[in-house]
Amino acid sequence: MSTKLIRQLIRSRQQELVELAASFIRIPSENPSPEFKKQSAEMGRHISRYLASKGFLITEHRRSENALVTVVCDAPLTRVPGPRLLFCGHTDVVPAGDRSHWTFDPFSGEVRAGMLLGREPPI
Repeated sequence: MSTKLIRQLIRSRQQELVELAASFIRIPSENPSPEFKKQSAEMGRHISRYLASKGFLITEHRRSENALVTVVCDAPLTRVPGPRLLFCGHTDVVPAGDRSHWTFDPFSGEVRAGMLLGREPPI
């Protein structure tokens, strides 16, 4: 797939991609944090729901309900012999620290002046 085609696909789905990134930002998966395992589990469920809605086959691996989750997905179209793509990402962010130092809520996912505000997306 050419770079030009990839850019066209991204532009055609820009609003969907911004909304997806904003939804990740709104889950405050700060690490370390007393709520980290709970927020990480929520992030895993959120990722799984999104990928399942796009037709991916999902398998989640975790030790307990609120434990860290590993999401494994496979697209039905890729069930053919040949190379596979493996993507490994993390779902935590560095703590935001003292919120009074921020000019916006770091977990708002707000779009302002064409920029998506918040902590970096997890993936």
